[in-house]
Amino acid sequence: MTWSQVYDPTGSLLLSTILAALPVIVLLGAIGIFEMKAHLAALLGLVSALLIAILVFGMPTGMAVMAAVYGAGFGLWPIGWIILNIIFLYQLTQEKGEFDVLQRSIRDISDESGYTNPALYKHFASKDELALYLFERCHVRVWTICPTTSATPNGSTAPSARAT
Repeated sequence: MTWSQVYDPTGSLLLSTILAALPVIVLLGAIGIFEMKAHLAALLGLVSALLIAILVFGMPTGMAVMAAVYGAGFGLWPIGWIILNIIFLYQLTQEKGEFDVLQRSIRDISDESGYTNPALYKHFASKDELALYLFERCHVRVWTICPTTSATPNGSTAPSARAT
């Protein structure tokens, strides 16, 4: 079955655009203004999209329903795969006793860096960037606590803080 979409079914480009955007407006309005639960707002957006596609744009009903099913599958499959892997990783770390180690490590890093856990993920693009920041910060502490050492990181000699 073939169907050619008409981009201006109402004869008014503005009205056709508003009608095409209506499912997104319904979805966001239901969540933001009416404070509906996301899954109910998504269903409301889906129903409005199907109605507009069928009644306004003239899409055949079977094709519209199959497009909705395809879209749901295309959207839910990657999300489900990610959730499945997260569950698998969580169970693996629980069984091996590594989850507590992971939690303590992240907590220690956030305590040492002076950031909260969510701020770590917001302010550092990668683990390498975080490790470099922590190294530099700890490095400065070591040199201020132990000024009696004779070599600096760049290889030059630093004067001893103690008088001999």
